[in-house]
Amino acid sequence: MEMPSEIRDWKKTSELGSGAFGTVMLWKNDNTNEFIAIKKCKFLKPSALSTKQKERWHKEVEFIQSVDHPNIIKFKKLPLELEVFLNKYNPSKLPLLSMEYCRKGNLRKYLTSEPLKLCGLMEDDVKCILNDISNGLKYLHNKNITHRDLKPENIVLQHCDNRKGQIIYIIIDLGYAKELQDSTLSFVGTLQYLAPEIFCCKSYTKSVDYWSMGLIAFEIACGILPFLPELGPFERYEKIRNKSSDDICIFMSYAGVVTTSKHIKKENFLTSYLKESLEIWLKNILQFDAPSRIKIDEIESLDYLNSFLNTKVIKVFSVYNYEFYSYKFSDCKPCTLKSLISRDIEVPEEELFFLFTDKNCDNESNIICTIDKLNIIKHLLREEHCMIYVFRKGFELQKPKHDLPKLIRETFNVSQTFNVKFIKALYREALFFIYKQCQIEIELEKAFTLLIDHIKQIESSLLINNTKISDIFKTVLAKINVHDRNKFITSSSSNKLELFQCLKCYERLLSNLERRDKNLRTFRRETQILKTCVEDSRNGIENIFQTSKFIDRLNQINCKKILERKPGGDYTKDFLERINEVVNSTLKLKYCIFEKDKYIQNYTTNVWKLLKHSESLLLWTDDFIDSIDKLAVELQRLENWHADILVNNQEINNHARPFLSFNPEDTFEIIAKNDCLRQKLDNIYSLL
Repeated sequence: MEMPSEIRDWKKTSELGSGAFGTVMLWKNDNTNEFIAIKKCKFLKPSALSTKQKERWHKEVEFIQSVDHPNIIKFKKLPLELEVFLNKYNPSKLPLLSMEYCRKGNLRKYLTSEPLKLCGLMEDDVKCILNDISNGLKYLHNKNITHRDLKPENIVLQHCDNRKGQIIYIIIDLGYAKELQDSTLSFVGTLQYLAPEIFCCKSYTKSVDYWSMGLIAFEIACGILPFLPELGPFERYEKIRNKSSDDICIFMSYAGVVTTSKHIKKENFLTSYLKESLEIWLKNILQFDAPSRIKIDEIESLDYLNSFLNTKVIKVFSVYNYEFYSYKFSDCKPCTLKSLISRDIEVPEEELFFLFTDKNCDNESNIICTIDKLNIIKHLLREEHCMIYVFRKGFELQKPKHDLPKLIRETFNVSQTFNVKFIKALYREALFFIYKQCQIEIELEKAFTLLIDHIKQIESSLLINNTKISDIFKTVLAKINVHDRNKFITSSSSNKLELFQCLKCYERLLSNLERRDKNLRTFRRETQILKTCVEDSRNGIENIFQTSKFIDRLNQINCKKILERKPGGDYTKDFLERINEVVNSTLKLKYCIFEKDKYIQNYTTNVWKLLKHSESLLLWTDDFIDSIDKLAVELQRLENWHADILVNNQEINNHARPFLSFNPEDTFEIIAKNDCLRQKLDNIYSLL
């Protein structure tokens, strides 16, 4: 009898999955909007299952009911009315298994959600998945349970508010899980992800889960299984058995030769640090010899994995040669980091200029920092991600490389027919090639925007210095003592020479003030010109990248429409034409921006001139402030000197010390009167 699809507020909405023995259905309560996933045995008679199969079913239900780990599927109590109803239509009489519903689907669905994932997942996703699954496996293994059927279909995605990506990855389907003490031989699991010892019916340990996880790690890192997925299971097993212990990949070359590799595919989105660390781990975890998978350098394999997944990494983009680099956080004191970058870019350290952004003390506005001015380590302790942009001082950018991937080059070879077996591999190469051009464009725009913001920060410092200079000018002018002629007539002749020397010093200081006034006016004009140039440069970088549109090419190829078949057409021919069209337009755009019209090169030259000019102005203001400070000290010394002269002539009580009367709001009007002051001083000199 067929089971009805609803009972009261509960409705069966869909089938989530079906395995060898059970089916998982999704039920929803329309009143509370509550979901529950229910696994029920699909067999119609209890006698259709063996004693071992029934035992396995009971163990899965019991284990799920007792589990308490965020990365293992959770038991959810079945409402009584729904349980009674479903058991009426449960001829196997095996217990129902009710679980939380993970509404974001499984990892297989996520891996196939867009074409770009043919090249693997983004680094943050890879790290999150591997951390979650390794933690789930540790929990199972600590409970003496092996999963034995770990695969993307058995990893589901659940919403999680307290995570940055708001997704947590959960292991499901423990139907094949087995106690580690039970070494009974059995052939279970999905063939593609089976460890060799299970495939050939040997006894096994928890290392079978390590093997499966290694395959998943490779697949999510570069979008493809490592060991000839196109071959049959027995032929593939022989290739794996005969591979070197260091090999982590076996593939068929375009020439039709079976080839091994110690590296993951180059089409991936991982930093060089994570890629290299993952390759070391995979060399151990994908050993044909099962005991060799358990530990790496005396560290348990899953702990080793977690250690490098949780290591902070500094990312570097070199504007000079359009390359990405990455470095382990613990290796990166500022001086060490600069030398490492210099080594990898092959440019002397003194010719490099480094910029990155940091949060201001209000944690809202960004400030632009050089490695010299901010402790990069403290910054990294606060920030999860850090991208440092590296420029080569005063140099034009290098011409970008035009190294096309091998299969893309084959499509341009009109003398040969493209091997249709490599259509998927070609698509992966084309996707990654265009994605990389798009990323270079994005980071170049960020880098130059950052450089302009850095110049704007210098401009802000210039404005602050301008205010400081004005304030110092006012203070200095307030101290200038303009001496009355009568004061000197009554001076005793014995001190006339000393007084003459004092007044001469005043004259020189007033001349210095006049010159500094002219310099300050020039500085203000230069600052205004700088401000205009900065705005022009910002508009320039926006115009360059608004017209480039590499992202349009990526959207064009990262679309399932490109895979559609035309009615009555030749699919292979049509697909190759579409790929060639997108790749060609990308190459033309790249040529126009970087070589033909030299937009980027010309812009770089102009911005470097602007930076150099702004830095020179800032240095000038620092020197200027220093000189004005010294002038103020000298004026004070002269006042003290003159006062001493008057005291010695016993005139200090007969003559008040008149000061120049001025309006503090109009400093430069006072300076304009310097000629009169100097003329008055000349008259005094004639009397002396």
